[in-house]
Amino acid sequence: MQQCKIKTYNKYKDSGIEWIGKIPQHWEIKKLKQIISKPLQYGANERGDAYNEQYPRYIRITDIKVEDSSLKNEGKLSLSFEKAQDYILEDGNILFARSGATVGKTFLYQKEYGLSAFAGYLIRASFEKFIIPKYIYYYTLTYSYEEWKNRIFIQATIQNIGANKYNNLEISLPNKAGQQQIVEYLDKKCGEVDRVVEVQKLIIEKLKEYKQSVITEAVTKGLDKNTPLKDSGIEWIGKIPQHWNIQRIKTLGEYRNGLIYSPDEISDEDNGILVLRSSNISNGKIIFEDNVYINKSIPENMMLKIGDILICSRNGSRELVGKNAIIDFNFRASFGAFMMIFRCNCYKYMYYILNSHVFNYYLGSFHTSTINQLTGKNFGDMIIVYCNNTDEQNVIVEYLDKKCSEIDKAISEKEVLIEKLTQYKKSLIYECVTGKRKVVA
Repeated sequence: MQQCKIKTYNKYKDSGIEWIGKIPQHWEIKKLKQIISKPLQYGANERGDAYNEQYPRYIRITDIKVEDSSLKNEGKLSLSFEKAQDYILEDGNILFARSGATVGKTFLYQKEYGLSAFAGYLIRASFEKFIIPKYIYYYTLTYSYEEWKNRIFIQATIQNIGANKYNNLEISLPNKAGQQQIVEYLDKKCGEVDRVVEVQKLIIEKLKEYKQSVITEAVTKGLDKNTPLKDSGIEWIGKIPQHWNIQRIKTLGEYRNGLIYSPDEISDEDNGILVLRSSNISNGKIIFEDNVYINKSIPENMMLKIGDILICSRNGSRELVGKNAIIDFNFRASFGAFMMIFRCNCYKYMYYILNSHVFNYYLGSFHTSTINQLTGKNFGDMIIVYCNNTDEQNVIVEYLDKKCSEIDKAISEKEVLIEKLTQYKKSLIYECVTGKRKVVA
């Protein structure tokens, strides 16, 4: 295939759609219902079975990755042929998520994914022969699609986009040859961007691993390489400084589980108390997004204090169990039932212990196939390496503050680059599928 070049079209016209803008003179605006070969179809309302590659894979809304609209490999289910027969996906079908956290997300099914059926919170679109399905998929990755989706939400009482709404989705459309040229160009350019992003993500993971190793080394071996060592008595920890101890966390402070509240106690910011949850912890910091407030009498010992370490103790995602942050400034809030707090005199030093391989080692042993949680008893019984000397603790904390800050800065720079690349890719797709740029062979 010859290399594609980008030019602009000679003549444009008003699309009549605010969020699409002007389109090339020879393009059309078509609604989704005008380009599908059969009515939009809701998925099967069936319970999936344990995954068996002999049966169709059962694709649910939770199987679609939010970040890139591909399929997850973990947690797969199957569906019997009897239940799946009316829901078998065909090459080029697009699935639209109609509710939940991923509402509006799309997934382009291709035969390489293997025999599959789709579940009830997804809607299938099959296309006419004059449509290149991947072109439509690219369109759903644009600002135009996002704006359309947001306006649908403004009109609705719940975040749900049913078939009646998707039917009226407006799409800017060239002829089939033009669609194919755009798809080939975007495959090439987006592939290049994706490869750079993947490299940056790998670097970030390496930096995070390095950060945790630096923390682990400091809180299990100390900073003085010449200090005498002794056997810890724990095989996976090995030797520790001679004047350090092995202690259970429960001997170092107090901990408690979070507040239980009912849906009818949820309030607004003016009339309620903020209740922190897992979503209020990001990268070891407290953030105020997706906040929940409740109108309820709360005991003073359930109110957060400066120096508390807030820990996610239960979550549907095992990767989130154990994530934590220090309450390091004054604000009035409590914490939810899936959280716990740890209070101690040496909270900054303990924070670093809870972000070392030592804590991770224990967390891995508490996960089961049905529940991911850290109980108060499990937490209190954890055995850690502990330095009782406050001055030495302070030196270690000061060292880790500086070292981790340097690593965090490097991670942040990579994240900024990824965001810029992601926005560039989105802009490129938008300009191509709305005709702002002309792609020719």
